[in-house]
Amino acid sequence: MHAGSIQVRLLGILVIGVVTSLIACSGGGSPAPPAPASSVSGGIALSVSPASARLNPGDTLSLTATVSGTPDTAVTWTVDNVSNGNAAVGTITGTGNTVTYNAPAAVGAHTVMATSVADPTKKASASITIQAGVLVTLNPANATLNTGATLTLTATVSGTTNTAVTWAVDSVANGNTSVGTLTGTGNTVTYTAPLAAGNHTVTATSAADPTQSGSSAIIVQAVTTSVTGVIVAPNGVLGNPGTLAAPTTLEGARTIIQNARRTSPGVLRVLLRGGVYPRSSSFTLGSADSGSAANPVEWDAYPNETPRLIGGVALSGSSAHLVDGTDPNWSRLDATARSMIYVVDLTPYKASIGTLASRAVGGGSVNQSMEVFVDGAALT
Repeated sequence: MHAGSIQVRLLGILVIGVVTSLIACSGGGSPAPPAPASSVSGGIALSVSPASARLNPGDTLSLTATVSGTPDTAVTWTVDNVSNGNAAVGTITGTGNTVTYNAPAAVGAHTVMATSVADPTKKASASITIQAGVLVTLNPANATLNTGATLTLTATVSGTTNTAVTWAVDSVANGNTSVGTLTGTGNTVTYTAPLAAGNHTVTATSAADPTQSGSSAIIVQAVTTSVTGVIVAPNGVLGNPGTLAAPTTLEGARTIIQNARRTSPGVLRVLLRGGVYPRSSSFTLGSADSGSAANPVEWDAYPNETPRLIGGVALSGSSAHLVDGTDPNWSRLDATARSMIYVVDLTPYKASIGTLASRAVGGGSVNQSMEVFVDGAALT
């Protein structure tokens, strides 16, 4: 689910299933004059995400070009005006609108540019800085939240084997109720906005090199009290009435809507506050939850917030380690590839992710295989 609206009018049956995915966290020519991060003209819009990044030599970065306003969404890629780059400026691997930028061995600044195939005058770019040493980046780099809303933040550390970080909000370790609090451990934490509007900065500082840190700028805005509906929140409690002060759960909202009196025309709304909703089972809406022409049922994101129903688990970069000779697959691995293969022990997450099974189970009728995503990009 994304910011804006996840509106669903229930006139039949809707099943929201568990997302079976595993979310992981990672890490020649002359520079081209940077194109704007996004370009809009003549009905065609083009943008590249992220628009800027800092990398260590040899690091990789997933880049995505988004094209709208034309059926032909294809793009071509260059690095410093070199098609798909080269060893000196960095190379582009992959095809389509999501590719991987492979940083060169030398420090420097480079421009990765996407050009619309439908209209080559439409370009968008990402500015990449290559520097040696420890780097800390925070994702997302900025966000806007309503008071009391939550946001998941992930710190990625490169340039060192010690990827641990310490967290602060406005220089307060792990924050407080005035500036917002941080909960969780490791490189992925949850920020809970304070009850007062304001601007705050969340910082992750490298344990290996405390002079290096990454930050995220958070704008906290007052909740729009005129919004009405059954309120669901990540910290909601089953049995609560579903108000801003006492939000309920997805299952709680479903029960409230089923029991709602429909004596006059009007929309019955469920509003999901921003944050992550971990799921270990499917959430089903059936005929008992269906609306009518007079009383349609809508499930929406709370204004300016981003709820996410997640069936996977988030792994910190520190949980991955290079494969070594103790691995039972060591002898099967190409010797030149071993230095690029990382391993994560999934045993602690078994209860959350279930059983790993082949996509071919039952002739393809059962699909239980897990997927791994790094910075939003699916891995092979």
